[in-house]
Amino acid sequence: MRLLRLWLAVAGLSAGVLWGYAHPGPLPAIGLCALGGATLSFRRKAILLLVGVVAAAFGAGALDASLRTERTAAVSVLASDFAHCEVTGRVLEDQGALGTLVALAQAHCNAYAPIQNPGTVMFPTRVADPGATVSASGTLVPLQDDPFDLARRRAGASAMFDAGSSRTGRASAPPLRLASAIRNGLLDATRSLGPPRRGLVRGLTIGDTSDLDPVTVDDFRRAGLSHLLAVSGENLAMFLGALAFAIRRLHYRLRLLAYLCAIGLFVLVVGPQPSVLRAAVMGAVMVAAVGRGHSAQPLAVLATALIVVIAFRPGLVFSVGLQLSAAATSGIVLWTKPVERALRILPRAIALPLAVTISAQIAVAPILIATFGQLSVISPLANLLAFPAVAPPTVLGLCAGVVSLANAAAARLLAAMASPFAGWIAWVGTSLGRAPGAAVDLPKAAAYFAAVPVLVAAVAAAARTLE
Repeated sequence: MRLLRLWLAVAGLSAGVLWGYAHPGPLPAIGLCALGGATLSFRRKAILLLVGVVAAAFGAGALDASLRTERTAAVSVLASDFAHCEVTGRVLEDQGALGTLVALAQAHCNAYAPIQNPGTVMFPTRVADPGATVSASGTLVPLQDDPFDLARRRAGASAMFDAGSSRTGRASAPPLRLASAIRNGLLDATRSLGPPRRGLVRGLTIGDTSDLDPVTVDDFRRAGLSHLLAVSGENLAMFLGALAFAIRRLHYRLRLLAYLCAIGLFVLVVGPQPSVLRAAVMGAVMVAAVGRGHSAQPLAVLATALIVVIAFRPGLVFSVGLQLSAAATSGIVLWTKPVERALRILPRAIALPLAVTISAQIAVAPILIATFGQLSVISPLANLLAFPAVAPPTVLGLCAGVVSLANAAAARLLAAMASPFAGWIAWVGTSLGRAPGAAVDLPKAAAYFAAVPVLVAAVAAAARTLE
């Protein structure tokens, strides 16, 4: 029952966020929260309790999204006049193709008095690492209703800032400075590697694919290996696995503290990408559970992580990255064992990674079809071939970033050690991605037909875990 309540809360919260962004206004949301809260008091009646969970979660999600949507920042008003401004602020995060999110501390615009804390804007290009200070001169531009600007709004931006000139400074917070130094150390250590190995090592470790050409990225998507170019829970697990080996002799509680600190540092280094946030919260919940002497049920931990992530970042409900991450994790948890049993004629060293790949691929298929109109057929083979080479460059790349703080030459040596593994992954991705029939093109409407059996199978598998 607890697991069911958690997943109903995830569904209600997500639906509420969608409603809140489409129909801003706090009053209906507050009413639903009150109704759900009242219904939750009927704890002895299971159906009413579940209805209350959904209603309360829906209301909370709608209220969260509505309040964020209705907030009118000063930069929104200034942008409607295309005001030219001198601004200072702080980088919040890199949003990839969307730009860089910057919280402004002050804006001095023509014909206006200086304004303190005028709001958050999106610079169209990468500015600096998170936490860095920014001083810029340029024009505030209003956000439109196209998909990119809608995504910028959901990320927290109230306007675009077209900077003619800008200056950046170091982050003031020590953890952010440390994360920036590790990230820049990794970039320097891999600079001597040739393409596409340099881009792959960076992609595997910190999700930086700026050095990969679009053809290679498309090859990886057709091969079903695009998940390797986005940092996720798999990367965090490898990082924590290497850390666990390094600190295995420390006291139990010191190890738990080290894991929590490492998770936080990992997020700062690679950035708060949706899949990273999901994995980080899951990792923290599992470490906390182990610290209290409890076992953690993976599906319950995943649901808890999604509730936390969506509550603090409701706009991530629209993120394909979070959707793929949650679906893949669910598929791996639910179906890896039965698929592995079905493949028992194969050696376990082959059957297990193949079962993980097939389970994840089944779960994400509807989302991939709906988003890209394409589904990789060769993905199980590609992942099976690439799997043995993924961990070494991921761990060596992160170690190179850390070691660069003390010795640049040693960091370059670690990066060079990662290069052959990245070369193998590059060969698998490009060779299989370009193979005839590697991926099939499907109408996006086919996602609805694919989703039905996947959801039915997921519910049935989840029900079996409760027996």
